[in-house]
Amino acid sequence: MVMLMLALALLWQQAFLAAAAETAPVLSAGHFNLTAASYAAAVRKQRGGLLVGFASPACEKCAVLEPEYEAAAQQLKAMGVPLARVNTEKERHLLASVATETSRPSLPCLLFHDPPGRASARASPVVYKGAHSANDIVEFVRKQLASPSAALRNAAAVDAFLERGGASGSVTRVLGLFSDGNGMEDDDLSDFMDAARELQGRADIYFGHIDDALLAREYVGRKGEWPVRTPAVALLRPGMLEEPLSIHLDTLADAADASLSDWILRSSVPTVGRLTHGSFGLYERLGLPMLIMLLDLEGGLQAGSSGGLPNSSLLAELEAVALELRGRMSFVYADGVAFSDSMRSLGLFGTRQDLPQLAVNTRDARRFPFPHALPVNRETLGTFCGAFLSGRLKEGSADAATALQPAKKSRTNARQNAKGKVVLPGEVPGIAEQFREEDAVVEVTALNFDAVAMREDRDVLLLFHQQESEACAHIIPHYKRVGLRFAELSIATVTIARMDVTAAAPPATHALTLPPLPAILLLPADDKGPPYRFYSGKGKTAAIMQWLQQHASRHFELPPVPHLSGADRVLYYKQLKQREEMLQQRQQQQQQQQQQSSDGYEEL
Repeated sequence: MVMLMLALALLWQQAFLAAAAETAPVLSAGHFNLTAASYAAAVRKQRGGLLVGFASPACEKCAVLEPEYEAAAQQLKAMGVPLARVNTEKERHLLASVATETSRPSLPCLLFHDPPGRASARASPVVYKGAHSANDIVEFVRKQLASPSAALRNAAAVDAFLERGGASGSVTRVLGLFSDGNGMEDDDLSDFMDAARELQGRADIYFGHIDDALLAREYVGRKGEWPVRTPAVALLRPGMLEEPLSIHLDTLADAADASLSDWILRSSVPTVGRLTHGSFGLYERLGLPMLIMLLDLEGGLQAGSSGGLPNSSLLAELEAVALELRGRMSFVYADGVAFSDSMRSLGLFGTRQDLPQLAVNTRDARRFPFPHALPVNRETLGTFCGAFLSGRLKEGSADAATALQPAKKSRTNARQNAKGKVVLPGEVPGIAEQFREEDAVVEVTALNFDAVAMREDRDVLLLFHQQESEACAHIIPHYKRVGLRFAELSIATVTIARMDVTAAAPPATHALTLPPLPAILLLPADDKGPPYRFYSGKGKTAAIMQWLQQHASRHFELPPVPHLSGADRVLYYKQLKQREEMLQQRQQQQQQQQQQSSDGYEEL
């Protein structure tokens, strides 16, 4: 993945160099400049929020984007949100110290700071991850100032929300469907709000939710892929108007994505998308291996061809496999002529006459080219991907050809069922891969166990998990939320940690016998020895946080509804009030109906 990024960056850099000479000087746009000394005070001062753009005079891309920043600054001023600028050549370490959400900030970079007096203010700034155009930047800021999910109270509001993407729009809409059900779906609604909050920095994904049983009933059970019950989530990608992708939240643990936000991210990308400068970062953030099909696009997708084969037919074969492997791999196509230099990083060689060519792009830069001698169809592609996912495919084209020999001779490794779908080798996603550096959960291994878990100045909450475990996968999103909330609350006496015990175990010197996994252990600061105290409650964020507060050796305070941040807590209480008002109205209506019925009997 890294090798391909570097190769693509060289090609894009040439275009930026040509355009940079005709653009405005770097850091010329914006309302004022910041330094390390003035940064914190500026964030506290701006009551309407603050957008900060990091750039460098040596960055060609930054120079090209200055006109966009200037146009955005004018619109932001009307919204009461100034655009500040930071010269990273003079303030070399400021971006890395401020942008705690990402371990690899790159230029140009935009960070949004919440208004400091706002109840929903986030502890860390939000890193902008969209296109650096004026309209997109302004829309991103507008989204940050709004609620993470719009409360939809009537059918007109729901329909307007669903139509936002339009037939040619660029917005993914995520609709949460919930019933009031005596509060039985509160945890699911909380999980939905967590996902909305986590993805609020995405300018292309919008959330809305229904928490009224009567209104939800109008959308549950619709034709096609709409959910058949609550609690559920329906997702419409750009251009989708009536047929959403959907998932029932009570079955999320059985899906390939144990986290709702992961499911949303993976469902928001096309089944087969075009790989471009703008889309590469999106696919990289998915963290999935990527099968790239390089085509000759000179004649276009529909009328053009690659190696004498119609591009449309090649993509149809790729899409058939992509539908079967959604959530386990990403599938894209790219211009093989424009990216010919990048092909070498994938282990592919040749010219336009050698297209189409395919390869798997991995995060660790290993090379898995598709054997050029084999035909490109759903059978060979399906078997190739299945061999890769199952670990049978070794790096190098010779091994790939050997692994695919059975598919070339027969249909044994790529059987088709009665509906014509390709049956692929099974593969259970890992658990450790669901954790990221920004999750505020410390990884513990056999080597650092004593240094992390046995610290005498910290209460350590330690999750033991293993790969290929559905039970472990189900608790991961809630445990990640525990780590995030303790970080947001700045509770320094507690360390939230986790240990993968698939192939390792705690040091034998501690005589620690693990119960069935997942298991959550508390190691208090003042008592690290047996008997050990394991958590046995509900696997939800709030329950885990409250249990830890009750049993920790160092006292700390938790806010009401501790698993919710300021914005979510305000929205939660607002929804409770609205629900109570709605129930009172229903009760009054029922009483009036009963009274009218009673009056009718008296008249008779």
